[in-house]
Amino acid sequence: MKVSIGTNIKEGPWGGGNLFAKNLSEFLASNGHEVRTDLKDDDIDLILLTEPRRTSESSALHI
Repeated sequence: MKVSIGTNIKEGPWGGGNLFAKNLSEFLASNGHEVRTDLKDDDIDLILLTEPRRTSESSALHI
């Protein structure tokens, strides 16, 4: 399954949302799923809007 997570994952301390996105990405990847932070592919199975604020530095998807 290909999943797009709407968070630009930051290294180091960046809050709970970043930690959630990082852990979820690692879990999905370790279980054979492809994780993206954009919408460039046509065959994305799941889009997870974790950071909907366009003005946030951690927001990856601007829909």
